[in-house]
Amino acid sequence: MKKMGMNKMWIKNRDRLANSPEREKALNIVDVAFDAIDTEQIIQNDVKLEDGTLSIHGHPYNLKDFDRIFLIAFGKGAAQAATALHPILGKNLTHTIVLDKAPLIYDGIESYQGTHPIPSHMNLQASSRIQELAQSMGERDLALVVICGGGSALVCWPESECEQGARLYKSFLGSGGDIEELNIIRKHISLIKGGGLARMLFPATVVGMIFSDVLGDISEVASGPTYFDKSTVDDARAMLLKLEITEELVLNETPKDEKYFTKVSNFEMSSSRLAIEAMLKKARELGINGVSISEPIYKYAPETLKNLLTSLGEHQLVIAGGEIRLDVRSDGGRGGRCQYLGMNALVYLPDDVMLVAFATDGEDNSDVAGVIVDKGTKLRASKTGLDIQERLITFESYTTFEKTGDQIITGQTGANVSDIYLLYKLP
Repeated sequence: MKKMGMNKMWIKNRDRLANSPEREKALNIVDVAFDAIDTEQIIQNDVKLEDGTLSIHGHPYNLKDFDRIFLIAFGKGAAQAATALHPILGKNLTHTIVLDKAPLIYDGIESYQGTHPIPSHMNLQASSRIQELAQSMGERDLALVVICGGGSALVCWPESECEQGARLYKSFLGSGGDIEELNIIRKHISLIKGGGLARMLFPATVVGMIFSDVLGDISEVASGPTYFDKSTVDDARAMLLKLEITEELVLNETPKDEKYFTKVSNFEMSSSRLAIEAMLKKARELGINGVSISEPIYKYAPETLKNLLTSLGEHQLVIAGGEIRLDVRSDGGRGGRCQYLGMNALVYLPDDVMLVAFATDGEDNSDVAGVIVDKGTKLRASKTGLDIQERLITFESYTTFEKTGDQIITGQTGANVSDIYLLYKLP
């Protein structure tokens, strides 16, 4: 097993997976993706405190200008970000609240372990405390807000949003919609999303530190709690009709008074772009000619593979980020987007092309990060006698790759910058 970055071992079953020189190279490329988005390392590199001046992503804040400093962190990776920030800020911090899917025990941090993607009572309890703290802040307070992917599901306020959000998500799974479409609706059943948190924090100075799980518009991360939202209630109603979601939802308008955003600054700390750039650099070092797709992947699995193959063209490697669309049955089997894409690769991918698909948080709707699929995987799947076409219909991808031994296992990574898909044309 290979040590990476700060002595971190990302792929726990690497020795089993690296059964060919080509797989070894592909896994080396995946390793640097996790290094590039290591939350702790990003905080240490981009947040400095020297002589009373706090620098965040190169922007200075004189701590003498503030009476109190608060840290609010939520989403998948929030716990890791908060524990990296605490040693830097030390006694300057007045109070910290963290809401993450991962557990956290740390002196001086009020932490909550929530559920994802369906919110629970713990999510509501944590969100209640966040809004309490936010509304207690004044003009001379500084609010540091760490916003990570997964925050849309983890944070829900008021209580009605938690209940409505759970019903909405279940209906959305079979709608064929993408995450941006879902978030338009989410913003309008919430008082914290779509700029709602900025309104609660006003008139404090707000610094949003965004760990993005989307390509492009980072105001969509966690449904934009510190961003001005251009969408309206009418847009949310139209989206419900488009997706044929018939749930009865109480919709409200997001804050439209720009005064709530005059003292808000948002900085992109991490994204899949960092991971993809690092992967392409590593590929070049290995003598592999690679290219990336700039637009995020939000298509169905067969179309995604087709687009990746087209982009691969004469190159040896193509990398993309995003989240494929799934229309999951209510009785669907185990596994997530990456494993389902892998199932499609068993059927549609040429034998001379390898697929690596992984969730950067280490959890592809299961305890595995993703899969690696090549000709050897197809042979092992064939020997098991599994009916792949039937398993595509039932979404039973987890046990398929459990049987072939091609699951990528990392555990929770403390980061979340969307899924990453890699095609490698074998020599």
